[in-house]
Amino acid sequence: MREERADGHNQKASAEGTPRPNAPEPPRRGRQRPVYHISIVAELVETHPQTLRMYERMGLISPQRTRNNIRLYSEADVEQVRRIQHLTQEMGVNLAGVEVVFKLLGEMERMRAESEERQSSLSHELQELREQLRDVFNDGLNGHKKPGRA
Repeated sequence: MREERADGHNQKASAEGTPRPNAPEPPRRGRQRPVYHISIVAELVETHPQTLRMYERMGLISPQRTRNNIRLYSEADVEQVRRIQHLTQEMGVNLAGVEVVFKLLGEMERMRAESEERQSSLSHELQELREQLRDVFNDGLNGHKKPGRA
């Protein structure tokens, strides 16, 4: 059985139905580096470990797994849990709403990246056109007579 993580990677489900990565991922650095066990994260964000497991089942967070299938959370995962808590506890959004909010935020980020890429491409094309126009103009000034002039 395969499941798709929130980050789009496919995972194979273990016998218990818990997602397990297909292959080891390269080590992550900084905020993405998985270092916290579930009990530590639960303590940090003042929630029950079962709540974190539920968030994972819903696809709201995607902690890494060790070879022994132990969840390891990164700083980015902890921040994601805090965003979930903010939306649910302070803004009154239910978990289905949190899923929608995260999906929309992801879509906005994808569109922003596409827009930046397109803007960069258009800037490059504009620069090339300016250079071509300058070359045509310089050719006209360097010996090419304009029609009708002596």
